[in-house]
Amino acid sequence: MVFGFWIKSGMTEQWIVVIVTVGFFLPLEHMQEYLTFGYYPFYFKDQNHYLGQLNAVINQTIEIDLVNLGLVKQSFTNKLKKLLLIISESNPFELNITKVAANIEVSRNTLYAYLHHLDRGGLLNIVASSKKRYN
Repeated sequence: MVFGFWIKSGMTEQWIVVIVTVGFFLPLEHMQEYLTFGYYPFYFKDQNHYLGQLNAVINQTIEIDLVNLGLVKQSFTNKLKKLLLIISESNPFELNITKVAANIEVSRNTLYAYLHHLDRGGLLNIVASSKKRYN
């Protein structure tokens, strides 16, 4: 079987082809590993240094890509990192925008802009109702 899919790493995209040559691929068997380590392909190259590489991707996306695109000022990159930390420690669907904005010391509108930038940078995948967009 041959599977193909797009992978975003920072602001770049690439086409990845996965070839399964023996038997069937049963995705649920790998679900716990996916939930623990995510989907970045370099996990399979060097599992011992995966978290360091993942941290480097996050830092590059925030400190270089988003700054160079003019979406965030260099002096505010720590707020985006703090926002990612808060989101990663939160229960799904329980994120209180007002509390998070106060926690990272920005307005609600700025928080929505940060969420949008992190989504565009591939660090978040925001799912929103078509009736209720976060623009």
